[in-house]
Amino acid sequence: MTDKNITDLTLLLMYLTAWTEPVLQDPGREVVRTWKGYSVKALYDLHIEGLIDALGNGKSALITEAGREKARQLAKKHLGK
Repeated sequence: MTDKNITDLTLLLMYLTAWTEPVLQDPGREVVRTWKGYSVKALYDLHIEGLIDALGNGKSALITEAGREKARQLAKKHLGK
């Protein structure tokens, strides 16, 4: 399995286990958040590609709109959804 496969499947797993929460400073706006207990290299690659954000010390990360779109494509490819 290549690094790209691992990164793609990590994004897909992050997307499938994500939740939506409100942005307290911006009422009416929501973000998609996910746990980031995955390979540091995969998380770094996803961050560099602009697919996730918030790689600080917290236990969760944000999935960007670009990340959600790519994850939907991956779900269709791998899961038929």
